[in-house]
Parts: sequence; C-alpha cells; structure tokens
Amino acid sequence: MQTRIHADPAALADAVATLIADCVRAKPDAVVCLAGGDTPRAAYARLVAMQRAGEVDLSRVVYVGLDEWVGLPADYPGSCRAFMQETVFGPLAVPPERIVFYDAVAGDLAAECRRVDAFLAERGPLDLVLLGMGMNGHLGMNEPGCAEDSGSIVTELDPVTVSVGQKYFGAQQPVLRQGITLGIGSIMQAHCAVLMVSGDKKAETVHKALQGDIGNPLPASLLRRHGNAIAMLDAEAARLLAPAPC
Repeated sequence: MQTRIHADPAALADAVATLIADCVRAKPDAVVCLAGGDTPRAAYARLVAMQRAGEVDLSRVVYVGLDEWVGLPADYPGSCRAFMQETVFGPLAVPPERIVFYDAVAGDLAAECRRVDAFLAERGPLDLVLLGMGMNGHLGMNEPGCAEDSGSIVTELDPVTVSVGQKYFGAQQPVLRQGITLGIGSIMQAHCAVLMVSGDKKAETVHKALQGDIGNPLPASLLRRHGNAIAMLDAEAARLLAPAPC
C-alpha cells in the first residue's frame, strides 16, 4: 500500500482531485465510487472546478454510491445521497442514469444489495473507490468485525459511528441503527482504492491501520492487502507514522 503525505488539507484535496481526474482521463467512462463526509468535500469542489475549467471531462463517468443510512430517503438532509447531490451530482449535472445508489428506504434491502452487486458484476469492477475512514477504522459502513469478502450488505452500526454520524443532521436527529454499504469484497476488487484521511484526531487510527495488525477489528487495515491501494493523508493525520525503512 502506497502512502502519500501532503502538507495540509488543501494540498491533500488538490492531490485527490487530480488523482480522480487522471483516472477519468485514462478511462472516460470510468465507474467510480466516492465517499461522503466532511473529509473529501474540498476535493470534490476542486474536481468540479477542473470540469468547469475544461481540465477534465467527467460527462461519461458512472457513480456508484458507497453507503447510506438505513431509513433515510435520498433527499433527507445529511444523508449520503443528499451530500453527493450537493457536492458532486448537482454541480456536475449528473443525470440519474449515471448514478447507482442504494435506496435505503426500500422495502427489501437485500434486493437493493443484489441490485447494486448485479450492476458491478455487469459494469465493474470499480475503476476507483475513494474512501474515508471512521474514528473506529470503518470503511463505508463496514464496521469493526465485518466480513472481509462480502458484496453489498446491511450492517449494524457501531456506537462510535452513530455518535459521530449525528453531526451531519443538525437539529434533525434521526435514529441511526443500520447502514447499507458496499462490502469489503467489492472494495477490494476495485482497480484502485484510495484512503483519504485528514486531521490530528484520526492520527492514532491511521497509525494502527497502516502500521498495526491487519484484520477486521480495524477494517481500514484490510486495504493493505489490496494490490493497488493508496493512503493519501495530510501531515496531521500522518504524524504518528513511523518513517518507512530505507
């Protein structure tokens, strides 16, 4: 697993946006999966700016949703789908036919999992997946102790995820118990898996994920088994990493 350390969050965002753009330049109809959350927001703003400046053509990209809070409709403020609409799909005017996202209020969530997995079986694997990392090391909503080879799954949310997740909802505090997410197996099949982490508060988890034991108690550590994974960090997130051996 490569590790790339950038001076600050702005430099990290620029580097991540450039990496996504390079993927699309190499394959204009790339199938990509982009994480929600605060960490990649600036990278998405930079990517949108690159599109508007004519530096990259994103008009054929297909977007697969990484995860969603079970029970929240697509337009619920704070939902993963609403975040992506605000930061990527809306600014880029992405048509619905190029978006594959979980319906987290569907009556049959298992069927939703099969639908997304069927799409990936036909069009995939993912060309690129951009992941954030939770305070507990989760990837998407694959929580500690998750299966290591699954496709799309419905998960029981870890208390840490529930607590941190409430920040996205402001005064509207939905009850968060489950998530629906791409599984570790689907993530590991991606041609390129990128882990983006910034900030001092995740430095200890970054250290454990990149230099500690590999296993599902810390899902992010599993990316070290991926043949083409890149950890992209800012200096604060990387502050506890031991120097690479010469």
